[in-house]
Parts: sequence; structure tokens; C-alpha cells
Amino acid sequence: MVTARIARALSERPRESLSLAHATLVVTAVEIGLRTLPVPTLSRLLGIEIGLGRGHSADGAKAASGPSVVRIERAHRALGIPSTCLRQALAQGFILRDLKPVLRFGSEEIAGQLHHHAWVDFERGSLPTCEMESRHFRSLGRSTP
Repeated sequence: MVTARIARALSERPRESLSLAHATLVVTAVEIGLRTLPVPTLSRLLGIEIGLGRGHSADGAKAASGPSVVRIERAHRALGIPSTCLRQALAQGFILRDLKPVLRFGSEEIAGQLHHHAWVDFERGSLPTCEMESRHFRSLGRSTP
């Protein structure tokens, strides 16, 4: 069943198929890593620094990374893997590792409940990893002035 979904997703244009195949491999590697390694170790292996402090609030990286975000989401769907913000952030950070990604974790109280979120920051801004926007979350760790 999974192979049929992957075959259907890859039966598009050749260039898009290669990009989707790359995203599928990255998503698979991230999933295996999450199941076998601590997050700091996996992040380091993927070339993503874990950041403490406030991070960026601008959205400048969104335009440059839009296609990779879509491919990662499609790879998650094709593999039947839940697309959580941490999985998205790790896959995005690896694919865009030349932009020196920083993995951030945050929390916020919404309607009396504590919600947690993970996202990737770049010098030019941050990327959305799910329906929760990273700029609304208080970054965990040391605060920076």
C-alpha cells in the first residue's frame, strides 16, 4: 500500500519525482533517527544546531523554501507518517542545511493548556512546520536580551 502511494506520487514530472524521492529519503531517515536516537544527537547528525533563546520572528526564509516544505509534507503523506512539527523541522533543516538552520523548541499557554512546538530558524527568518506559527511561542532555554 505504501509503495503504491509512493509510485503514484513519483509518476509526475521527472524533476519533481527526483525532488520528492529525495524528500522521501530524508523523511525516512528522520523517522528512523527519531525512533533510535536522542533528538540532540539526531539534530547534530543532520547538521542542525539546537538553539536557545528567542530566535527570529521574520518570515524571509518562507519564499525560498516553499517547494521543499510541500515535498516534505507530500513525503509524509505518501509514507503514512504523521507530519508533526518536530518531524517537519528536522527534515526542513536537513534539506536546507546550507542556510545554517537552528532547531528551536517553544511553548505557549492557549486556553489554559500548555502547547509545545518545534520549528527551524534561519538568518533570514523561520519556516512554518505546522498550523502553529513559531512566532507565537516562547522559545525554551536561555533568554537573550
